Amino acid sequence: MNLEFEIGWQNGIVIRNNKNRLIFDPVSKSSILKEDIVFITHSHADHMSGFATSEAKYSTEESKNIYEKIREKTVTNFNPVKINQTLNFDDLQVTPLNAGHMLGSVQYKIETPNSSILYTGDINYVDTLITEKADAVECDTLIIEATFGNPTFIFPKRENVYVEIIKWSLELLKNDKIPIFHVYSAGKAQEIIKIFNEFTNLKILTHPRISKICKVYSESGVNLEHSELNYEYEIIKERSCVYVTLPSKRKLNFDNGVKAVTTGWVINDTYRYITGFPLSGHADFKQLISFIERTGAKKVFIYTGFKKAFSNYLSKKLGINAEPIPILPLRNLKEFLF
Repeated sequence: MNLEFEIGWQNGIVIRNNKNRLIFDPVSKSSILKEDIVFITHSHADHMSGFATSEAKYSTEESKNIYEKIREKTVTNFNPVKINQTLNFDDLQVTPLNAGHMLGSVQYKIETPNSSILYTGDINYVDTLITEKADAVECDTLIIEATFGNPTFIFPKRENVYVEIIKWSLELLKNDKIPIFHVYSAGKAQEIIKIFNEFTNLKILTHPRISKICKVYSESGVNLEHSELNYEYEIIKERSCVYVTLPSKRKLNFDNGVKAVTTGWVINDTYRYITGFPLSGHADFKQLISFIERTGAKKVFIYTGFKKAFSNYLSKKLGINAEPIPILPLRNLKEFLF
């Protein structure tokens, strides 16, 4: 019996039939075939390699603009997508949906003549100060991340984390210390800035790369008040300020800074030697379960993170037909037989 389509991993999520091969979030240029149609969910390093290819590529304008700011390169052969606007590729329809992960992040729903597939990319299933939670839509087959697909990763309410971040920072400032947040330049940095913009009058200083990406956010309607800091030693002139910088910039040029990270990984003591707050752009374990149940998917493929353990939990505890994403054999469209 012939299959309508195939789903699997080939250095990216691949969905293919005898007419088209769609690849989502390829991890390198070498994983892309000449006939591929490339889709990118968002502009974090582990998802945006597709922007560097010459093949036709699809993403939101915001994701493309963030990539260009980070890499300082122009994206070619680019086709913008908009949330809830469907694209047609022969007998396949592809619709971008909000993913809630960061500015411009999307999921993709793929509809065939007889079935529907939802590929989530990275999702956040709660509202934040700068994003709305991911859209959970009905589908037959779901391909979902499992970054925090382990029962130990259950985050506190986001509002409570916001409060803890502010309290910690104000306590430091009372003692002439400067709070330093080492965070991803795209997504997390902007949420940290927005926390202080919304609930304090503190001056926010930012690393130049973060400032570039903040400009994309502002152009997209997310207003962020901050000042770019070109030389770290200048921070000693400031008082009552917060510094938002990159994860790699751990060596500071001043002595009164106190470092912190904001990531879901603090739940398992990954950052036990530095102050950490469990603030993540990913869904936690409970949110993943809730999202999956809301889709009503009959088949669930898990990629990244705790894919084997999460698949087992879904199958044994919830009775959901789940497994890690299979690896596809490499073949081109001419070799795709029914």
